[in-house]
Amino acid sequence: MKKFFIPFAEDPRMAYAAKLLEAHGMEQTDSLCRCDTVILPVVTKKQHAAHIYGKYVCAAAPDTQTRALLEANGNRLYDYFSDENYVLQNAYLTAEGILALLITESPRSLYKSKVLLTGYGRIGRALARMLLSCGAAVTVCSRSQKSASEAGFDGCEHIGFTELQRENTFDYIVNTVPSLVFGEAELKALKKDALLIDAASFPGGVDALCAKTLSVRYLRAPALPSRFSVQTAGELIGASILAQEG
Repeated sequence: MKKFFIPFAEDPRMAYAAKLLEAHGMEQTDSLCRCDTVILPVVTKKQHAAHIYGKYVCAAAPDTQTRALLEANGNRLYDYFSDENYVLQNAYLTAEGILALLITESPRSLYKSKVLLTGYGRIGRALARMLLSCGAAVTVCSRSQKSASEAGFDGCEHIGFTELQRENTFDYIVNTVPSLVFGEAELKALKKDALLIDAASFPGGVDALCAKTLSVRYLRAPALPSRFSVQTAGELIGASILAQEG
């Protein structure tokens, strides 16, 4: 029987991941020395990797230094984000979380609202489909011709990033690009009562200080699956580990 250890259990998803693993025959231990598998949090950082030697380590998007440290210590590494099924389902949970914020943080209905999505990767596409089903008019801002075509096929309008500096009438704006998109010029172009949600991974895509100075309604919203879908998100982690083990 394989034994696993979760050294950073503060992430509530890990409890559900552990429950699924136990239901499929694995045993949870309370010590690093008693396990053969170590399960690290989403996202895995360098401090999570210290003092782990000779284990099978399940991690999430470790940066170059973290990966190098784990491998130098004789560990065998599995990255959840190498599992396309996990990535797609987690993106859908993130889109669900964004949708929940759009509904709960505004007095305006999504029906007939104007929504701008910056970035059209997995999360953007999943969210666009949800919004369109709610009757919203969706505009996508992205760089590639491929994503522009995909947005059009999905029933969305498309604009380029330079157009963000023009005054616009979007009710909601959702950023999924993890680099600066909304600086002073882009923030000034937003209508006064618009709601801007930044769901991109670190460092995000919004100049937060400028947004505050300009009184933009702005929410930073990373790691939404752990906030709105913690059980399902944890079970996805466990299922990804089981699929790799199998």
